[in-house]
Amino acid sequence: GWSIISTAFLVPCAFLRHLKGVSRISFYCTIVHLLINACIIGYCFSRAPQWAWDHVTLRINVKMFPVSLGVIVFSYTSQIFLPSLEGNMENRGQFVTMVNWTHITAGIFKSIF
Repeated sequence: GWSIISTAFLVPCAFLRHLKGVSRISFYCTIVHLLINACIIGYCFSRAPQWAWDHVTLRINVKMFPVSLGVIVFSYTSQIFLPSLEGNMENRGQFVTMVNWTHITAGIFKSIF
């Protein structure tokens, strides 16, 4: 149910052709993301007295950490490089095709890992 509703709102984003629209949507996504994180952190800390600290293990899986970090870095920071990337391309007319293939490839790699 929710995935269909989300998809209905996100499909038009696939047809954006100007960086201004992408930038604006990225900005609003960042603001909403911060609000959601604030709500989650606030809720978690409101339940702090019920935490069972003796059951918490803090360890990093060294095999999966680079993949996780790569997904986060690519997902949240790739958009800031798009304007300079477009400006440095020899054939700027291929920018949309390049972005499409880059995100398709990234999606495939994210689903594999």
